[in-house]
Amino acid sequence: MLKYMKQFLTRRVFLVIVFLFVCTIFANIDSFAQENSVTSNSVAFEDTTIIEFENNDSVELETVRMWLGNDFTFKSFKTEKNWTGQKTPQGVIIFTTNEPIQPGESVKFGIKTDKAVPKINWRIFDKNENEIGTGVTLVTTTINENTQQIETTGPSQNGVFSEAIFKIIPEKPKVGNSIRIAGEGFGADQKLDLYIGSEKLELVQTDKAGNFMITTKIPETITADRTDFIVRDFAGNEKIVSLRLGESDSRLGSSEVRLTVSNLSDTVFRGDKIKVIGTAKPDSTVTATLKDKNGNTMTTLTATSDFQGNWSYEQTVPLNSELGERAIIITDGIDTIEKKFNVAASEKILITSLRLKFEPGELIMFNGTAIPDQELEAVLEDPSGAEFASQTIHVDSSGNVSFEFPTLESSLKGTYVLIVSQGVEREIVTVGLGELPQEPVIMKLDKLNYKAGDIAVVDLKGPSSATLALLVLDPSDNVKHEDYNIVLGPDGGASYNLPLDGYASGIYSVIVKRATDQYEAVFTVGLQTGSGPIQARTTKDTYTPGEAVLILGSSAKNILLTITLTDPDGNIVKRKESFTDKNGIFTEGSFRVPLSAKEGIWTITTTSGTNSAKVDLEILKQLTEGLVVELDKESYRGGDILTVNGFGAKGSKVFFNILGFNNSTIIAKFESPITDNGNFQGLWKVPAEIEPGTYILKAKDSFKTVETKLDIVK
Repeated sequence: MLKYMKQFLTRRVFLVIVFLFVCTIFANIDSFAQENSVTSNSVAFEDTTIIEFENNDSVELETVRMWLGNDFTFKSFKTEKNWTGQKTPQGVIIFTTNEPIQPGESVKFGIKTDKAVPKINWRIFDKNENEIGTGVTLVTTTINENTQQIETTGPSQNGVFSEAIFKIIPEKPKVGNSIRIAGEGFGADQKLDLYIGSEKLELVQTDKAGNFMITTKIPETITADRTDFIVRDFAGNEKIVSLRLGESDSRLGSSEVRLTVSNLSDTVFRGDKIKVIGTAKPDSTVTATLKDKNGNTMTTLTATSDFQGNWSYEQTVPLNSELGERAIIITDGIDTIEKKFNVAASEKILITSLRLKFEPGELIMFNGTAIPDQELEAVLEDPSGAEFASQTIHVDSSGNVSFEFPTLESSLKGTYVLIVSQGVEREIVTVGLGELPQEPVIMKLDKLNYKAGDIAVVDLKGPSSATLALLVLDPSDNVKHEDYNIVLGPDGGASYNLPLDGYASGIYSVIVKRATDQYEAVFTVGLQTGSGPIQARTTKDTYTPGEAVLILGSSAKNILLTITLTDPDGNIVKRKESFTDKNGIFTEGSFRVPLSAKEGIWTITTTSGTNSAKVDLEILKQLTEGLVVELDKESYRGGDILTVNGFGAKGSKVFFNILGFNNSTIIAKFESPITDNGNFQGLWKVPAEIEPGTYILKAKDSFKTVETKLDIVK
């Protein structure tokens, strides 16, 4: 007898272990992730998928980035209230919110794809852009047309049980209104009766997960009082929810409120906060669908009207929004209104560096937005205030722009200042090379020469909310203007208008001070182009890429000059205005041979009116110092093999890092041996489910580190 009992117990334990193992597999088959700080569940019907993320971490979640496998494409998406979504050109949807998900809470998103049962890649970040979770969700559960439940727990076999629940939507229903009833945890594939009080309304069919959702209407014959909603199976088991019903709108005799929309301008600007207001049926949901110029859905927003039928919605236009026409379609389920508007560039140029600090030898990279279809001039100054490099970038119709400046291992360390301009618009940005940037006082004028009575616009940059003093000295070095109370804004910037009424013709100095820190510039009033010969020369005849060029010369006194640098193909690389002093002498040290300059004869031309002088420079292409890397293609897709070729390496190996989000996360490492002549070749297989976007490949040998951009496309 004891022997049979042991065998029985052994079999019981074995079955329990098998059961727990199977449960563990099915509990995790829906999503696999690198961390368990965030878990996901999903359910699909045809080409529509609902995915839910639960915050298991101790921090708030604010951003969800989602993209599909190579064989799938997003068609549209929906969000919960207070969430917005934006689809990037690379096919990534970025969901953000101003009400972060607290620990223990969850959020759901609905997506529509070109094919059913997609593979969904996702990454989740907190408000400081720290990655909290990442994973891939495989849709393993499908539901019938009326089911919108996310969690598919395994219910008991028959009827209604203690863990089953159902709810009424909205929570305060009225007599005569339509309602939705959602239930979960009931028996699988069961037929249930729905009652309001003693009156039978519907016959309900659960799905294989024991869930159901139906839409029905509360009869006008029901009394507006506390009423029981009952779900009952054929065995007599039941679940009850008791709610107080409100009076019917028709009984209240309220006038019907129709859908209206107002306060939406024909043109909105990047960075603007817009507020759309209107009216709809009281206590109803108003849905707004935003579509691009091609009719593709960009995001869907919701608002709820109050008891008087008023509703409103506020949204900030993202700074990186694509410019052009948009359509917004607003509906309350009864009426629909469509309005069109244009997204335009804001007046300011918005440029930022990809990092605060770069190392000598690396590319200093910038991106942002500017005025579309106009050239953008970018000038980078080194810590001494001398021009380090400059370039002109054509901004396309999107307004988005990115550019970079190469540096050398020997480049001066410290704070570099970028000045970008388009016409009268200007932006000043600081970045560090070899060290974090400081907050020096910086000043730039909108032009060199003015007429008496003009207003000179002085752009200022410095520490946040700092107080500066500004002095203007006349040609005799006497104080012409002074202001000791210029307060910078919270962003460290300010624009100062300097009236030039009563300013005589001549050369003026303007000085900005803060404690021991000061910045000086010059401007002229009333100067004209001159007549007479111009003499110009440089301090030497031969230069290499990256070298500064000092230009010296003479002509008539107090005249305006234009100096240009032209490459061997006749292209003007740089143009700058200058002037002669009261003795007819001019000195210009802001010119520098570009690092990418080609060999040959370059020309510096100085003109004033009909007079000009030319100086030829011989540019010798200096061999690139140290490590050089080249990629075999312009862009890559998931599953591609990336090949890195290079030369000039020193040591035994070259080590490669692929940098991901914010260029701070290392997502891959690999290495390559170095041949006797310094050549090398590295190989990396791009992960199949990698997020599309711009990455950085960093290569390092024993003496030098270089980096280059790596574009991943869908």
